[in-house]
Amino acid sequence: MEQFIEKAAEPKESNSDWDLALKISKALPDMLKDRKEIQQLLDIRGTEIEEDLFEEDEKIVKTLSTLDQMNQELTDNAK
Repeated sequence: MEQFIEKAAEPKESNSDWDLALKISKALPDMLKDRKEIQQLLDIRGTEIEEDLFEEDEKIVKTLSTLDQMNQELTDNAK
């Protein structure tokens, strides 16, 4: 922090670090807002993917159950 105060006291042409820090501090709220929005979109998409995977899992379980029943019927008929 002391470095920035010293830089601020220097003539304007050598204040590039101070100017950069000022620009970053002004941009930071927008960057944080953008980050929150991106995180919300990722959370929504993650939930959608989880739901899709759950539906696919249900289909697989039903298919396996049907195959198991068919196998049992074939086994019973073969006896």
